[in-house]
Amino acid sequence: MIPQYKILVENLTVEYNSNKMHQTVISNMSFEVTNNMTFAILGTNGSGKTTLLNSIAKLIKPTSGSTSIISFPTMENNLDITVALLNQDYRQTNYPWASAIENITFPLKFKKINKRKRFEIGKEILNEIIPEVNPVKKVYNLSGGQQQLIAIARAIISEPDVILADEPLSAADTIHTMQAIKAIERIREERKFPMIWISHQIDEALLLGDTIGLLSKKSHGFSRIIENPLGRPRNLIDLTNAEIVKLKAEIIDFLIIDDKN
Repeated sequence: MIPQYKILVENLTVEYNSNKMHQTVISNMSFEVTNNMTFAILGTNGSGKTTLLNSIAKLIKPTSGSTSIISFPTMENNLDITVALLNQDYRQTNYPWASAIENITFPLKFKKINKRKRFEIGKEILNEIIPEVNPVKKVYNLSGGQQQLIAIARAIISEPDVILADEPLSAADTIHTMQAIKAIERIREERKFPMIWISHQIDEALLLGDTIGLLSKKSHGFSRIIENPLGRPRNLIDLTNAEIVKLKAEIIDFLIIDDKN
């Protein structure tokens, strides 16, 4: 049986205390992301998006509650689960002194795939997302957007069981964003993994998310969770649908109002 995975967040609260000040970032939050589902999260700066993702990735310890990634059919929090964590800051994960192809294919070294085969696999992913980049070009010579896409290509090539993404396309232009989304959707369709995708871009969230959560600074949780009316596969033309245009306007209104609080 092919394993399946679920992301569980149960009664999560994250609070910070510094300089005699108390701040609640997330309060009593619960949700789950099941296999083959993408949960896209939108929210203004300071709404707790990164804190939530870091809690799930076990990079910070919650004040109370829990987060876990469960594998089926064992129903265990399995340490062998491969999680791809995509950061907004590509400098945290890229190797600037190495080439584009070396960065992309780094996970394949642990699978004992020979160098020639690694190059072939990496070149295929590179051509899918950023075909204009020479495979042997050093990463430090690439633009910020290209370096972000290198990190995404490396995540795809690792064939993860779960993807946790924190605005990983923030520096990419529209064309490359669409190419990256297409590649991510292709591998997601093959592997059926659950994914949490944090974004500032409404179109990006609608193209990737099966469910879209609007995270509120005021309530320290989700003000609204929206089931995406668009089925898969989703295309740019779908974003001109009257229902989607109305939904986008509602999301913009929420973000403007929540940012004032």
